Amino acid sequence: DSVDKGILEINGGTFKGEYAVQDNTAYTGSTTIADVNIRGGDFQSTISFAPEDDPLRDNLKISGGKFTTNDFVGMTIIDGYTVYNEDGKYIVDKEAHFTKPTETITMLVGDTANLDLTLTDNSVSKYIGSVLFNDEIAKLENGVITALKAGQTVIISTLNGANEKVTNIVVCEIKVVENEEGSEEQDALIGEEVESIIKDIIEGNEVENLTEEQVGAIREAINSGAVIEAEVKSAEVEEEDIEEDSQKVKELIGEEGKVAVYYNIDVVLTDSNTDTEVTKLTNLSDKITVTIKLPANLPEVKEGYTRTFTVVKVHGGEAEELETIDNGDGTLSFETSEFSTYAATYVDEPKTTEEEPTKEVTTTGTEEKKETKTSNPKTGDVLLVAVSIILVAGVGLVVTKKIRK
Repeated sequence: DSVDKGILEINGGTFKGEYAVQDNTAYTGSTTIADVNIRGGDFQSTISFAPEDDPLRDNLKISGGKFTTNDFVGMTIIDGYTVYNEDGKYIVDKEAHFTKPTETITMLVGDTANLDLTLTDNSVSKYIGSVLFNDEIAKLENGVITALKAGQTVIISTLNGANEKVTNIVVCEIKVVENEEGSEEQDALIGEEVESIIKDIIEGNEVENLTEEQVGAIREAINSGAVIEAEVKSAEVEEEDIEEDSQKVKELIGEEGKVAVYYNIDVVLTDSNTDTEVTKLTNLSDKITVTIKLPANLPEVKEGYTRTFTVVKVHGGEAEELETIDNGDGTLSFETSEFSTYAATYVDEPKTTEEEPTKEVTTTGTEEKKETKTSNPKTGDVLLVAVSIILVAGVGLVVTKKIRK
């Protein structure tokens, strides 16, 4: 503690006694120190301060510290600070609020996702408290949401304020859906391809699209009596880890384009007996429809602009834009038979106010001329009959094939 020109500053220490602040200011009943600035310290008594009617309270200015009581009557909590409740203690710390008041997360059964809560000052994030209202639909542990069964639930998060100054709240709606109907069809497609590959290897036939190393790894697994599982896996990757591929993406999308996220998407063969990877398939004979998630923290679209997403594939050293469906729920869908690096990209462009063209239609008989509008098809409006496999980092479909030599 230091006393300077009649100002007492308390920056730390443990204060166990009653009226600890009064004692430390040498309060005598007739003379008080001009100001007492409390910036830290652990005040353990329930009556650490002078009585409520004591004029000393008017001189107390608080911007830090841990207190056993919430009795701050007559004192000044410095602007920009507030009181939080943590484990039954009252903590004075910086004031903050959530940057997003609401959020919706759509998940498949079995998926996991992080509860993304961002504050204007993340140094006080330790005071956030979250409550899940239906633990049959999902569970929340250490900020990670796990989808349990189809349905909807809500997570309400607040800053644990100890007074009315804190009214911060964020509502996160969780929608859990079953795996897309018809995904069994694509399970079967991948399973049949893996079974065909294994059969060709056993019979000594040439296998297309596989290297000698891949064929050797599968043959070794077969000879060891492995039960081979095929699983489509995706993992989010950082740009610096795929510099060559990311450079090709940027060259393709140009200066106006932005990258939202990079993924590695693979068809991984594993031995379920030992839970070890056998090899990865980089090609399938037929295309499947894949759906990837976009990050929740993308920049907002400026007023007067519209955002268009495109998935870019980098395979065999070549970058290619894929026909992309924006599902409107934070996911993008596309078809592919090749597995390597993928980038979700976007471009923000000014909205156009151009009117749709009209054309005259001439009819015969007593019918009058009618003016009809012909709508221009929107880019990316493609009807996909194929069934989707939703991919979240580390999660995919599993097809088990038992092969006996």
